[in-house]
Amino acid sequence: MYPTAQSHNPNREPEVSVSIPVGTSVPLTPVIPTYAIDISDCEQSPSPPSGHSLYRMRGGSETSNDTGFSRLHRMRGGSEASNETAFSRAWTHAELVTGQEPRESRIGSEFVNEVRDMWKNINTDGGHSSRKDIEENNAPVVILGTGWIGRALANRLVRAGVPTIMGSRNPDRFNLNPKQSFSVDCQIIALADAVKMAKRILVLAIPVEGHAKFAEQYGSSLSPGVTVVDVSNDRQPGAAGKLCTLLPQVKIVKAFNTVAAYHLQQEGQLPAPVMTSGDTVGKDELQKSILKPLGFSFVDLGGAESMSQQERIPMRFFDKWQSAAIVSTVLFTFWLVYAIFWFVVWPTPAQFPGDKNAGKPMYGPDGIPLSVMNKVFALTGFSLLGITYLPGCIAALLQLARGTAQCPFPLLLGTWLNIRKYLGLLSLWFIANHVFLSCLRLSRDYAYYPLYNHADEPNPGAGTEKTVMTWAGEACMLVGVMSCTLFCIIGITSLPSVSAGLSWREFQFVQSTLGGLGLLLGFAHVFLYGAAVHLCGMSQSWLAWEFYPSNKIPPPHWTSLGIPGFVLVVRFFLSCPGVSHRLNKIRKG
Repeated sequence: MYPTAQSHNPNREPEVSVSIPVGTSVPLTPVIPTYAIDISDCEQSPSPPSGHSLYRMRGGSETSNDTGFSRLHRMRGGSEASNETAFSRAWTHAELVTGQEPRESRIGSEFVNEVRDMWKNINTDGGHSSRKDIEENNAPVVILGTGWIGRALANRLVRAGVPTIMGSRNPDRFNLNPKQSFSVDCQIIALADAVKMAKRILVLAIPVEGHAKFAEQYGSSLSPGVTVVDVSNDRQPGAAGKLCTLLPQVKIVKAFNTVAAYHLQQEGQLPAPVMTSGDTVGKDELQKSILKPLGFSFVDLGGAESMSQQERIPMRFFDKWQSAAIVSTVLFTFWLVYAIFWFVVWPTPAQFPGDKNAGKPMYGPDGIPLSVMNKVFALTGFSLLGITYLPGCIAALLQLARGTAQCPFPLLLGTWLNIRKYLGLLSLWFIANHVFLSCLRLSRDYAYYPLYNHADEPNPGAGTEKTVMTWAGEACMLVGVMSCTLFCIIGITSLPSVSAGLSWREFQFVQSTLGGLGLLLGFAHVFLYGAAVHLCGMSQSWLAWEFYPSNKIPPPHWTSLGIPGFVLVVRFFLSCPGVSHRLNKIRKG
């Protein structure tokens, strides 16, 4: 160990020094302290900078003849008379450690930067990196497979300045005309050669079907302990687990299987973090060699047991939508049967005095595609809105009854709460269909007779009537449009890209407050439509089915008010000052 420069110059700013033992085979004295090689301002000169100029760059006197590298060398115990024991010996030792030859043609800052780069592998604990360690640290990222994901990742790595080599079964196909076949400026070699060059990390970008053949042909050529990154996807999870069995001598990591090649090819951050799982040391190597240079964020899902879970993620098929779709299908079927019975099977009363169609169904079979389906879409969408907001009301009532918010909800209620977003989006889809179909048939002659003013009509249905809506018809259209636009806003804010820009208070206001207002306006829309029908005498509030005279079956629009009406009553109760204060106190614990 040599004394540090700080001990001989106590007035100088303390700096980190590098202590290097003298080698046994080559007894050279390493003489480069940190402040002699960490140079940011270096002028171009016709020859390599001397010890005098290096010392002057760090604040030394230009006129002193006893400064420069020779003085620094003496502080470390070197001989003042020796002209060979300063910068040149340090350069020679760096050559022995790194295995690189000195390039005397380097001048100025390039020469100094070369020394700094060659010495950055020197450890501060008295030892130095071996030649093998340095080779592994400078080893390129090897990508096997020239498919979409392999090309995109290689392209991104090359743009980031990461040494990259690709392996292909037929490298000549790309090397003959690389600009047409492949736009990445990296070397493409045979698979066998690429496997041998993988010292740190190897990206296995080949199909799952080729894993067994790869392990059989090239498994023995893999360096022990190298990190193999599996980016494949398969409908049946477990590919990475089988790869661990086929290649037990390497570290298997699952990554990039949830990232699209298109997103990898683009500049900037990925839409979602890169998910990783597998060997812990391998994940650290992946982060250091690829994720960190590319600036990608990542999520660690766990060890090898989590790899099958990660493989299921890109193969999911609307997992969170399935329950909402089932509920929507059941509701749609219910209202379809109800509407067909009411409007196609059940005879209607007279719509006006002397109506010749009295006692006949409102629509024939030809009215099902547009007229009946328009009502079914409206009834399904409105009912889904009520079902969307109903679990929140039940959860609040349950918390009030328990007096605590710490107890978990029942499984059914918890699942119901988790699919509210998807129920709401599906209800918006049904409502949008109702709006467009209504625009096609919004005519008094076609089907919306009850919404228009028909007083003083000498010959109803003759086409000579005034096309003026009643007050109930106009109010019905107004609140219906307002309700629809509100739910469009709510649907847009539920998108992750939009909700990410909202604060918690803003998101709660849109989803809860505006959602409740939209539900109230929707309730008013259906109620006013029923009022318009009742005012024109088109139907009665309750009609009896002749086969079951003891049962009373209401019109569909009145029936659809049940669930949304209950939700509005409960929300009004929960908004009362005393109840609201107690509920907030319970939720705060």
